Amino acid sequence: MNHAQTLFTVFFAIFWSSVDKAWTPWRPFHWPVALRKEGGPVLRRSLAAVACLNLLPVGTAAWTLWLLEDFPDTIEGGLASWIWVCVAGIMPAFSIFGFSRFWLGLVEAWPDRFYLKREALSKLGLPASCAEEEVEPSQETLRLHCSQTVGKADLISGVVYVAASLLIAALVA
Repeated sequence: MNHAQTLFTVFFAIFWSSVDKAWTPWRPFHWPVALRKEGGPVLRRSLAAVACLNLLPVGTAAWTLWLLEDFPDTIEGGLASWIWVCVAGIMPAFSIFGFSRFWLGLVEAWPDRFYLKREALSKLGLPASCAEEEVEPSQETLRLHCSQTVGKADLISGVVYVAASLLIAALVA
């Protein structure tokens, strides 16, 4: 791997890890509940998460590594050359934030498709002693009843974030 590819790989991993921490209360990959007969919205959420938070980022990473394959590996010209390598390697790594924003916008815009309401959640047969936040969050817990308009804006900003990051990668490579 050349310098730009190495920078991309390191920063993509760091950014992906930091975004992963923000998903925790949303439980995007909640397979134990998703695979229950009554877990339709949770299954849809888990499948959307696989697409938005796993498959698309992995595809983007592969494309970016391929795009940066022919980036010059010799650094001549001092500071300006190093800045150019950093821009080429680090800027496309920011795309992971767009995928996260897109997934969040998806579940915010259509909460009924991805999260159960408190009443329906109680019918899943989960132990009553478990707090809602510890097992499966409800629409009420996540306050999704007041975020549908924000969700559509998050969808758009996620797409713009990914497109801008990848456009910069294509232009500098």
